[in-house]
Amino acid sequence: MKKRGVILVLIILFVLAATASLGMAKEIVIEINKEYFVPGEVLMITPKIVDGSDIAEGAVSVRLSSRERRFPFFYKETVLVEEVVQSGKDTLYRFVRGTLPGEYIIEATAESGKLSAKRTVTVEEFEKLGFNLEEGILKITNEGNVPYKKAIEIEFRIHDQITKKKVALDLDVGEVQEFKLEAPKGTYDLAFISSKETFEIVDVPLTGNIVATIELETPKQPMNNWILAMVLLIIAAFLLVLYIKQKQERKPKAKEHREIINVDKRMAGEQVILKPTENVSNEIKVAFNRHASKLAARAIIPSLVYGTKQEISVLMMPIHGFGQFNELRKKDPVAFSKIFDRYFEAVIEKIRSHQGVADLYGNNLIVFFNVIKSYRHDVAAVRTAEEIREITNAFNASIKGLNAALSIKAGINTGFAVVSSIGEDKTIKYTSIGNTMSLAKALTNKALAGEILIPENVYERVSGVVNAKKIMPLYLTDTEAIEVYSIKEAKEMREKHEWFVKRALGKG
Repeated sequence: MKKRGVILVLIILFVLAATASLGMAKEIVIEINKEYFVPGEVLMITPKIVDGSDIAEGAVSVRLSSRERRFPFFYKETVLVEEVVQSGKDTLYRFVRGTLPGEYIIEATAESGKLSAKRTVTVEEFEKLGFNLEEGILKITNEGNVPYKKAIEIEFRIHDQITKKKVALDLDVGEVQEFKLEAPKGTYDLAFISSKETFEIVDVPLTGNIVATIELETPKQPMNNWILAMVLLIIAAFLLVLYIKQKQERKPKAKEHREIINVDKRMAGEQVILKPTENVSNEIKVAFNRHASKLAARAIIPSLVYGTKQEISVLMMPIHGFGQFNELRKKDPVAFSKIFDRYFEAVIEKIRSHQGVADLYGNNLIVFFNVIKSYRHDVAAVRTAEEIREITNAFNASIKGLNAALSIKAGINTGFAVVSSIGEDKTIKYTSIGNTMSLAKALTNKALAGEILIPENVYERVSGVVNAKKIMPLYLTDTEAIEVYSIKEAKEMREKHEWFVKRALGKG
């Protein structure tokens, strides 16, 4: 009987322990340094993956956003922070001057969205004025986050005399009012007294007949009847779109294509034809195709050939220097094949990880993104180009003894395009909508060795996750030019790139 009692007690303890462990499932906890802020203060977010009483390791996607009411039932969401941190690590965000009051939402997810948490912080209403005085002109700026519609007092102090003047202010956030200050000739100490603070400027020379503050005309954006103005703007935009559509329908199609694709005189026409600028050996093609055939996305190419139109990002990358390896190819074809097999294996692996479709035409590597599904294909194209640049640099470092090296350059563009056909001469032709292909080709022509160029429209889409500098504009015609950015080599931007792509593919 005693043995049975002991066994029964052990069973009960086991069941209680199992129940307790089931109750302590993993969860995300968001810790913050405080809940209420004013502009200029720093929010510290610390996401933690909690497993029972322990903090587990793992990557956590953190997002800070705000919602601004635009119409009674419409909100504009603004993302302020979007990055990946390790569990238990901090990420910081400073609420800048003019940050609107209201609730800001913190979201944290991990393990492909299986774990998630949300909490809010509040930015409080904040009144602050900025004063600047130059040559008797006083500029008062509303540096707070709410309209300032109050009077302030200005004290003119000279010797033992104090003269006070009240000034009425009507300032929206960020707006400026200007006043000319006058007083009998002399050097004054000035004090600007608001309901919450006093600001002083000493030894100010002034001239005039009497103490006076004269408001100057400051250009302001009209705020009256803004709803009516918005409605009129929408109507005007609708009429403009209707007019353009009708005008385009009247044009012959051939002429329309010539106008769309006319990036420069060399690219005039409705197609961009890619031809090799450097001959490559059969061994190079075999090495590329051996690995490129493993890309799942290659099966999608026929759908493009038959005329599917969709938004894509395209990476064009001429690879130069194959001819420098001809001597090695003749002396030791096995070694020649091995080094390029290793190179293209690394290149294709990076393309595969970003869901790209790749082909090699002569020495021209061209990669499509967004053939399989819609995601941040613009970021994927940039990241792929950066990684191939790193692979090429490492490849060259590993073969220093051969006195040969590869060089690459790249152009990236995003837009709509359709692959029209593949010719018997193995050249591929693209009907490009909005200069998608021809602009990418023009960027590769402009790029220096090792350089990755993107146009302004792509930079605006990926500016949060790339480190780029503006270079000389690219002239499309004699009178038309676009801004161009060169992507720098910056290892600190990698985490953001990886997070964008993993999130888009549903992997993190």
